[in-house]
Amino acid sequence: MGLFKKKEGYVTKGNRKIGEGRTAEAVQIVMDGLNDYQNQIVSAINGYPAADASLVITALRVLADNLEEHNPDCKPLLDWIEKSVTKPVFKNTQKIEKTKPR
Repeated sequence: MGLFKKKEGYVTKGNRKIGEGRTAEAVQIVMDGLNDYQNQIVSAINGYPAADASLVITALRVLADNLEEHNPDCKPLLDWIEKSVTKPVFKNTQKIEKTKPR
């Protein structure tokens, strides 16, 4: 995806489909968005050293908390996703660091 490429948001597109009475299609669009964003995040962090897992977790929690704080309108959808959506399976690769002999 290019820097200046504009793309309709998954939720915006899903809401449009709901307005058209196509709820099942809207749910699939939201699931596709969830998978897309998760895959992008996993690609960005894949291969982190196992010892740095706590740093990655903290960074992701801070980002999530900040996103939620700055986008309070997302709360109803967050609650619906938490109750209704089967979360995608997370697969990642950890890099085991070998210590260098001194």
